[in-house]
Amino acid sequence: MTKMKVSIIGYGLSGKSFHAPLIKACPELDIVAIVSSRTDEIKKDFPKAKQCNFEEALNLCDLVIITTPHQFHFEQAKAALLAGKHVVVEKPFTATTQEATELFKLAKQNKCSLKVFFNRRFDADFLTLKNMIESGTLGDIITIESHFDRFRPTLKENAWREKPGSQSGVWWDLGPHLIDQAAQLMGIPDDIDFDIGSQRQTDTDDFFNITFKYSCGRRVHLRASCIVKDFGFRFRVHGTKGSVVFETLDVQENQLRSCMSVDDPEFGIYPTRSIKVSEGIKIHPEKGRYLNFYKDVISSIKENKSNDELEKEILFNTKVLLGNKNF
Repeated sequence: MTKMKVSIIGYGLSGKSFHAPLIKACPELDIVAIVSSRTDEIKKDFPKAKQCNFEEALNLCDLVIITTPHQFHFEQAKAALLAGKHVVVEKPFTATTQEATELFKLAKQNKCSLKVFFNRRFDADFLTLKNMIESGTLGDIITIESHFDRFRPTLKENAWREKPGSQSGVWWDLGPHLIDQAAQLMGIPDDIDFDIGSQRQTDTDDFFNITFKYSCGRRVHLRASCIVKDFGFRFRVHGTKGSVVFETLDVQENQLRSCMSVDDPEFGIYPTRSIKVSEGIKIHPEKGRYLNFYKDVISSIKENKSNDELEKEILFNTKVLLGNKNF
């Protein structure tokens, strides 16, 4: 079997702990090049991968994975598409809808697959909740609260996301995931209320509380804060037949960061003790499936699948990040 050659651009947390292990687990993919200053880590993790510059990495591969800081996504993705490469881009995709549209246009012109790493679509809690909603287990959904809280009362040293700059701050970091999940569950809202600010008196935002409003009366609240030590939750959902709470974050990130193999039987299993439901509500917990993201990438490339649906989703996502209500 001829493997698709992969170049990873950037080897920070995302490249090292999310993308590289998932790609390594796919027999159809082969990491041939990595672009990063973390030479010792790369040599240890992937001794056969070539360490080189961006241009050389493009020449060596079929598929480019862009995990660099946000402000580099557009130019690097554009260069890869112009070179005829398939591309996966970390979220957030681009800084503007114009840039997003240009990239999807280039992908279509060059017959390339273009994906955004919305791995949170494959969180165990999200998959379980999605099934509960689609099966009508909770009845008509009235309220969804989706939180991604942390406890960091002081700034994380040398963290570029917490320094002033294009697309820095918690909103552009976590917002793309929560926006995407809300749209996947409930569709496009009729209106949105925005509350984005700083609770630690920083130069970038470290808090947001966004409400998707639907004409039927439904509300979806998206929230992130850096000062939540205890008693938080990931999802709290109320419907006409009952409620469900997922108390903790999906386990796959911590498992990948601890170098657990995706083949481990425990990988992706959400702790059932962290799920609370109304009396009489039956729940069938799903397993987290981050590997499915790359399985989808592979099938999209092999079957030359259209990028059109993702383009619509990305344009909505980017408009919300920019505070634009005209969607």
